[in-house]
Amino acid sequence: MTQSKILLAAQEIRPHLASLLDPETAQTVDRQLQTLLTQAESGQAVEIQITELLRNHTTTREWMRRYLKGEDPVGITRSFNLPGNPAPVTNPLIYRCPKCDYITDIPFVGITPDPCPDHPTVALISG
Repeated sequence: MTQSKILLAAQEIRPHLASLLDPETAQTVDRQLQTLLTQAESGQAVEIQITELLRNHTTTREWMRRYLKGEDPVGITRSFNLPGNPAPVTNPLIYRCPKCDYITDIPFVGITPDPCPDHPTVALISG
């Protein structure tokens, strides 16, 4: 691995940091990379520090790995863990008869579903 390839990777990853890391971390890593690249311009060897900095985060580590192998690193993004229960949500627009296998749906909320043809007096269940 050549010195120039690591420095080029550091320069190339900077515009992608916002999609790879959360905003605060992206700003911190960008500032650190800028400092290291400035030091490199003055002749200091900073490749190890750059490599260590980018290895601290899974997404930047994977980006760097792909870049250095000559693969396209674009498309790697951070993942989000959304709050709440990840269980599936039932569709309120589908109704079924509790006495048979009749299922119907309605195109919009607020529309009354058609009754079951076999049990027209039984209330349909949503979901």
